[in-house]
Amino acid sequence: MDTFIIVTIAVLALFAILGAGVMYAYFAGMAAKRAAQWVFQEPTLEPAMSKRELDEIDDLIRSSRKTAGLPPIN
Repeated sequence: MDTFIIVTIAVLALFAILGAGVMYAYFAGMAAKRAAQWVFQEPTLEPAMSKRELDEIDDLIRSSRKTAGLPPIN
Protein backbone atom coordinates (compact mmCIF):
# COMPACT_ATOMS: atom_id res chain seq x y z
CA MET A 1 0.00 0.00 0.00
CA ASP A 2 2.85 2.38 0.77
CA THR A 3 4.32 1.82 -2.68
CA PHE A 4 1.00 2.70 -4.32
CA ILE A 5 0.80 6.03 -2.45
CA ILE A 6 4.40 6.90 -3.30
CA VAL A 7 3.91 6.06 -6.99
CA THR A 8 0.63 8.03 -7.08
CA ILE A 9 2.25 11.07 -5.49
CA ALA A 10 5.21 10.79 -7.87
CA VAL A 11 2.91 10.61 -10.91
CA LEU A 12 0.87 13.59 -9.72
CA ALA A 13 4.06 15.55 -9.07
CA LEU A 14 5.30 14.68 -12.56
CA PHE A 15 2.02 15.87 -14.08
CA ALA A 16 2.24 19.09 -12.06
CA ILE A 17 5.79 19.73 -13.27
CA LEU A 18 4.87 18.96 -16.88
CA GLY A 19 1.78 21.17 -16.66
CA ALA A 20 3.82 24.02 -15.20
CA GLY A 21 6.34 23.66 -18.02
CA VAL A 22 3.62 23.74 -20.67
CA MET A 23 1.94 26.76 -19.07
CA TYR A 24 5.30 28.56 -18.79
CA ALA A 25 5.99 27.96 -22.48
CA TYR A 26 2.47 29.11 -23.39
CA PHE A 27 2.66 32.32 -21.36
CA ALA A 28 6.21 33.05 -22.55
CA GLY A 29 5.01 32.64 -26.13
CA MET A 30 2.09 35.01 -25.52
CA ALA A 31 4.42 37.61 -24.00
CA ALA A 32 6.91 37.23 -26.85
CA LYS A 33 4.15 37.64 -29.44
CA ARG A 34 2.86 40.79 -27.70
CA ALA A 35 6.39 42.21 -27.48
CA ALA A 36 7.03 41.45 -31.14
CA GLN A 37 3.76 43.15 -32.14
CA TRP A 38 4.73 46.19 -30.09
CA VAL A 39 8.25 46.38 -31.54
CA PHE A 40 7.31 45.63 -35.15
CA GLN A 41 4.13 47.66 -35.52
CA GLU A 42 2.60 47.73 -38.96
CA PRO A 43 1.98 51.24 -40.26
CA THR A 44 -1.66 52.07 -40.83
CA LEU A 45 -2.91 54.21 -43.65
CA GLU A 46 -5.97 55.41 -41.79
CA PRO A 47 -5.64 58.03 -39.06
CA ALA A 48 -6.26 57.11 -35.44
CA MET A 49 -9.30 59.43 -35.31
CA SER A 50 -11.77 60.50 -37.94
CA LYS A 51 -12.01 64.07 -39.21
CA ARG A 52 -15.23 64.56 -37.25
CA GLU A 53 -13.60 63.46 -34.00
CA LEU A 54 -10.63 65.76 -34.59
CA ASP A 55 -13.02 68.67 -35.26
CA GLU A 56 -14.88 67.92 -32.01
CA ILE A 57 -11.60 67.99 -30.08
CA ASP A 58 -10.63 71.28 -31.73
CA ASP A 59 -14.02 72.77 -30.80
CA LEU A 60 -13.63 71.58 -27.21
CA ILE A 61 -10.15 73.11 -26.94
CA ARG A 62 -11.36 76.33 -28.52
CA SER A 63 -14.34 76.65 -26.16
CA SER A 64 -12.21 75.73 -23.12
CA ARG A 65 -9.65 78.40 -23.96
CA LYS A 66 -12.43 80.93 -24.53
CA THR A 67 -14.03 80.06 -21.17
CA ALA A 68 -10.65 80.37 -19.44
CA GLY A 69 -10.08 83.78 -21.05
CA LEU A 70 -7.05 82.63 -23.04
CA PRO A 71 -6.34 83.77 -26.59
CA PRO A 72 -7.27 81.33 -29.36
CA ILE A 73 -4.64 79.12 -30.95
CA ASN A 74 -4.49 79.95 -34.68
